[in-house]
Amino acid sequence: MKVKIAASVKDCAAWAHNAAVIDVLRSSTTVSALLSANKKNIILYGDKNLAAAAKRKNPALEIFSELEFPADIKHKDNSPFTALNSKPSPQAAVVTTAGTPAVMTLKKTKNIFMGGFCNFAALAAHLKKLDEPVLLVPSNIIAHKEHLEDDLCAQSLKRALTGGAPDCAAAVKKIKQSARFKKFLTEGPSTAAQDAKICLTENSLPLIPQIKLNGNSGVINAAPLRKAVILFSGGMDSTVCLYWAMAQGYECHTLTISYGQKHLKEVAVARALAEKAGAETHFIKLDMPWLAGATSLVGGKKIPSQNLKEIGRKLPSTYVPARNLLFVSLAASLADSIGAEAIVLGPNAVDFSGYPDCTPQFYAPLARALKKGTRLGKNFKLLTPLIKLSKAEIIKLGRALNAPLEKTWSCYNGGKTPCGKCDACKLRAEGFRQADKEK
Repeated sequence: MKVKIAASVKDCAAWAHNAAVIDVLRSSTTVSALLSANKKNIILYGDKNLAAAAKRKNPALEIFSELEFPADIKHKDNSPFTALNSKPSPQAAVVTTAGTPAVMTLKKTKNIFMGGFCNFAALAAHLKKLDEPVLLVPSNIIAHKEHLEDDLCAQSLKRALTGGAPDCAAAVKKIKQSARFKKFLTEGPSTAAQDAKICLTENSLPLIPQIKLNGNSGVINAAPLRKAVILFSGGMDSTVCLYWAMAQGYECHTLTISYGQKHLKEVAVARALAEKAGAETHFIKLDMPWLAGATSLVGGKKIPSQNLKEIGRKLPSTYVPARNLLFVSLAASLADSIGAEAIVLGPNAVDFSGYPDCTPQFYAPLARALKKGTRLGKNFKLLTPLIKLSKAEIIKLGRALNAPLEKTWSCYNGGKTPCGKCDACKLRAEGFRQADKEK
C-alpha cells in the first residue's frame, strides 16, 4: 500500500484517500481516551472561538483544550488522564494547538483517523485492512515544528504499514530523552506524568478515532473494528491472547466457560481481567456430569504433582475429554452470532506435548470445518498465536503487550492461593524463571 508522510499543509489539502493525524502529546491520545470513557459524538474544532461559541449555546458541553479561553468559558485541560476518567455524558469537544487544526486541513480526504502510540497497533491493523493509500499527518507541521514525537511516531507507523519493523520502543526512548519531553514533565499540567504514561505506552487505548468533517468542525466516533472471540480462562496464555488480539486491532469479545472445574476461581479472574481490558464479556455454564470420572480437574480425583521432566511424557489426568472441541464450537456459535471474523485461543508448545486437542493438527481441519459449516465464511480465522511458543516466550510476549500477567490464575487446584505443586503452577514458575534468565 502507498504510504506518505505529509510535509506541509499543502499535502493535506490535496489528499483524497485515507489519512491519520498523529499528535502524540496529547491530542490524539485525549480523543482516544474520551472514546474509551464511552463519550459519543465528540466534537472537534480547529478554532477555539468556535468551541467557545458552542459552549455558550450548550453550557453542559465539556471542552478539553490546552488553549486559553475567556473567563466565562470553563474547560478542562487537554489531558488524556482527565479524559479517561470522565463520565459518558455530557458531550465533549476538543480543540488544540496543532492536532485539531491539522484535521481541519483534510477537507478532501475520504476517511480521517487520529493516532499515536496509544493506539498504534490497532490503527496500523485498521489501515492495513482498508488497503488503500494513506497520508500520515504529523501535527507539528501546523505548529511547533521542533517537536519530534509526531514525526517519530509517523515514521514508525509508515514502517509498520509497509512491512518494516516499526520499533516503537526506540522511538519512545528517543522522545523521553528529548528536551521537549523533559519540559513537558516539569512545566506541563499537573497530570503530565500520568498523561505521558498513557501517551507513550503502545496500544494503551486501542480505539481508533474517526472524524467526519462538517464545515468548520468535525464529529468523532470510533472506527469500526474487526471482531474476535477470545476463549478466555483468566490464565496466562489466554490473557496474552486477549492482549495480542487487541494489538492486532480486533474488537474483543471474551468467552469464559464453567464446566465444573475445581479451579473455578479462574472464572472470577477472567471476568475481572476482561473488564479491565475493555472487552465485551460472555459467560456460559456447562453441565457435564460424566466428566467427574474422566478428569482430575472435575470431581474428587486428586490433581497430580510431578517433576517438570515428567510433564508431557504421557496424557495427564488433567486432560478433559473433547474440551477444546466443545469450547471452539461454542466460540464459533458466538462468533457467528455477532459477526466476528476470528476466534483466538491459547494452546502452546508445552500443552500439545501432553494434550491431543492442543496440537496444530487438531486446529487446522477444525478451522476448515467451521468455514464450511457456519456463516463465518472463507475469511474466518481460527487463530492460535501461541501454539509454537514456550512458556518463557509467552511471558516475554505478554510483557511486550503490557498484559497484566501477575493478575492471571494458572493453578489447577481451587484454593485461595496457587498451590505451587500442580503441573500448571510448575510450568508457570519455570516459564518466569526462564524469561527472567533470558532478559
